[in-house]
Amino acid sequence: MQKEQPRFIDLDSLSPELAQQVLALVHGELSSAPSYMESYFSLKNSSAELLSMSEPDIDLVVPLVEVGLKGFQGCKKRIKQVSGYLSELNLDEPVV
Repeated sequence: MQKEQPRFIDLDSLSPELAQQVLALVHGELSSAPSYMESYFSLKNSSAELLSMSEPDIDLVVPLVEVGLKGFQGCKKRIKQVSGYLSELNLDEPVV
């Protein structure tokens, strides 16, 4: 049985911010909760990178999807938190 060759991700083709996120994901360093905007830009940048690939690099697709998914989950969580906060403010009642 042949030994599997190590896979390498070409991070030079990514923006520095996205490359840093992919590296953090690979090394398991994305544990703290990012802000809404950090999550949004993670989602935006990873999806833009995926859409711009003329020939998909299969070794890069999975990390980009994972970064985008974490961004989506972060946005969704933060929107839910803000929505709950706004509903607690009773904005339908007139302010005296």
